Amino acid sequence: MKQDDNSLQNQTYVYFHTPSAAAREFLYYPLAGGIFERGKNYRVHRLQYDSVLLAYITEGNLQLIQGGMHFRAENGELLLVHCYKEHEYFTDSYVKFAWLHMDGSSSRPWLDSMIKNYGRCMKMNSQCHALMLSAIDGIKNREDEYRLSRKLHTLMCE
Repeated sequence: MKQDDNSLQNQTYVYFHTPSAAAREFLYYPLAGGIFERGKNYRVHRLQYDSVLLAYITEGNLQLIQGGMHFRAENGELLLVHCYKEHEYFTDSYVKFAWLHMDGSSSRPWLDSMIKNYGRCMKMNSQCHALMLSAIDGIKNREDEYRLSRKLHTLMCE
């Protein structure tokens, strides 16, 4: 992963979760989540990071290049990133976003279906943002894996 550390702004929260073997087998589970506030030099390029990334933009924009295509998510939109494939995301000005790396159960087929039917960027309501923040808080507070899975499933259904 290449990341410009000079782009760190005022507000950043990152929490990690290590799923149990049982969670990996049959639950949805988070790997990491947080809130990032970044400036114009923010850029992440990965060949692969075994997860699905959900990024809810609350200010500014976050852009994605994947599969030779360019996508731009704005305030109030959810950006879907298939991190099992090479990807690069960045901002050209400023971005603040809540994010979750997750996996498990049928998360990859779900992601493929969402991208096929709705695209990479989806306008979402404030309930989606609240659900993401609840899942991030669940990671932070080391909630039970079944509760975390339920939160992720609810978010995916929303």
